[in-house]
Amino acid sequence: MNANGQTFGSAENAATDDELPDLVAVIGDRGTTGYIEKSALDDTATSPTDATALQRQTIGGVEVFGSAPQTVPVFDQAGTTQVDEFTIS
Repeated sequence: MNANGQTFGSAENAATDDELPDLVAVIGDRGTTGYIEKSALDDTATSPTDATALQRQTIGGVEVFGSAPQTVPVFDQAGTTQVDEFTIS
């Protein structure tokens, strides 16, 4: 647990999303090891409209199915300093 009370570590042994630490270990787009917030991995739809948006995206003028890539900040172990970015696709 860090000074902010957040758990951190690997997602490797998490059988469910509830078992993920608050800060999940990643290697950023530029090769820096750090952590992304667990909430960045949540793509749960809360309505039929949200579900459709998650499934259907327009990328470069082309309609595709699936979530569009999203870039999120990578933080240090304290969860306060951004050290890289991580693209979720």
